[in-house]
Amino acid sequence: MASLLQTQVEHAVGDVLDPCSRLNGTRLSFGELGMIDAVTVGEGGEAHVRLLLDDPTCTYAYDILRDIQIAAGAVEGVTDVQVQIRGDAIWTEDNATPKALAKIAEWREKRLANIAAKCAQACPTCATNKETV
Repeated sequence: MASLLQTQVEHAVGDVLDPCSRLNGTRLSFGELGMIDAVTVGEGGEAHVRLLLDDPTCTYAYDILRDIQIAAGAVEGVTDVQVQIRGDAIWTEDNATPKALAKIAEWREKRLANIAAKCAQACPTCATNKETV
């Protein structure tokens, strides 16, 4: 059974926004996305957080590690924070909550509609033949 401190750390790191979602406007947290693989807290307050990323060469890895470390470290009772990226697995949409999946689907639809509108403006053939878009 998780301790109160562990639960508080899980909530704190789960509420951190994914940098990609900040950029694309979906504003999804690591918790909603299911990117928090494990959280443990030792009796001395040492927090260990393990993450799943969707790309082993993620350009935001440093920012993610920093943001997670700050969030976990802000929880009263945490004395140290270690954050790891899981190297033997990657995040997929299967990990995300239904709410997150709905936001992602909505974002994709808007993005495709935007691309189709720009294509139709630039290409008379696309503007008259909606099936080509």
